[in-house]
This record gives sequence, C-alpha cells and structure tokens, in this order.
Amino acid sequence: MSTTMNWRDNERITITYGSNGSHTDITEVALPAGGWENAVRFSETFDGHQYSEGYVQEQWLTNAWQQVYGVQYIARYTPDGALQRNLTKEYNTSLGRYVNYQLDNYTDFITITLGTNLALAAGSSVYPNPSAGPTTLQVKGLREQAAVPTEVVNTLGQVVLKLLLQPQQGSIRQTLDLGQLPAGAYLVRLHCAEGVLVKHLIKQ
Repeated sequence: MSTTMNWRDNERITITYGSNGSHTDITEVALPAGGWENAVRFSETFDGHQYSEGYVQEQWLTNAWQQVYGVQYIARYTPDGALQRNLTKEYNTSLGRYVNYQLDNYTDFITITLGTNLALAAGSSVYPNPSAGPTTLQVKGLREQAAVPTEVVNTLGQVVLKLLLQPQQGSIRQTLDLGQLPAGAYLVRLHCAEGVLVKHLIKQ
C-alpha cells in the first residue's frame, strides 16, 4: 500500500509598501473547505525623516479588524532635522485608546542616526504565523556581529522570553517554542547592530 502526501498552502502574507517605507502586512490562513480568511494585519508608518511613527497590530474577529496592540512615536526635531524628543504611547485595549508610556529627550552630545533598514525587514520572517506550537524566526542580511539579544514581548509590554542568537554567515534561523505561553499577540524584538528589528506573532 502506498501513501501519497501533497504539499498544501496553509497561509499567505501580502505586503504593501508606501514610498517612504511605510508598509501593511496582511496574513491570511487557508480554510479547510478552500479559500482564504484574514488572520492578522500589521501596519507601520514612517515620517518625512524616515523615523517610525509607530505600528498597529490587528486580528480578524467576527468579520472585522480589531486592534490588539499598537505603539505611537511622536517625534520632535530641531530646525536642522536632528531628533530632539520622542514621545512613546502604547495602545491600551481596556481603555480603547493610546496612553503615554515613555518620553525621551535627546541633547546635542548624542548622535542619532535616523532611518530604517528596509532590506533587513524584508529579509526577515516568522512562520508559521499564527502558530499553536513552535514557530521559526528567520533573518537575512545581517553584517558580522556578536550574538543578537532577542526578546518576546506580550501585549502588556512584559518580556516573556529572552534569547541570544548568533548570526551565521549573515543569517539567523531559530525555532521559538511558545507552547507554554497563553494564546494572544506577541512581538519578537531583535537588537541587531543595524537597529531594532520587530516582528509580530500570533500564538493560537
């Protein structure tokens, strides 16, 4: 008796980019009877200085997008374009609005490099996502560097997992076992030499 196994797509991600690097990522999951259903939407915008204005994470619930997490960055610049102050706000699901979280003031003895590494963001992924068990983090395009501090953060801003990941030939490939964590939305943050890379993940 022979058994034939065929590959079957179980999710797909559509990414739409704006002219300045702003992007919207929509993850869809395959339905047992065929077709696709929305699962997760992640949006990030950048200002004219290519500094992040924040990101929003939503889940598809009862046939509508519902926000489960979000961060706003409100930056203030000097007349010559240097970052002077940044106010961070986090979305509070209980209140249904953003609340102040942190205020950073920058003085003239700190050098700030603005911008985002779009190639690094495009070369990174977390799959499967959503996931009920282990998921794989993959990052490509890293320059030579020491181990990369990595953390998994829940919607309350709590770090629930810490890792040190060593790039091999400019790449990281790591299995994340979130089996002991409750279902919900999480952020995977990598503190690379190129900057902070953030990926979103839904644990089912």
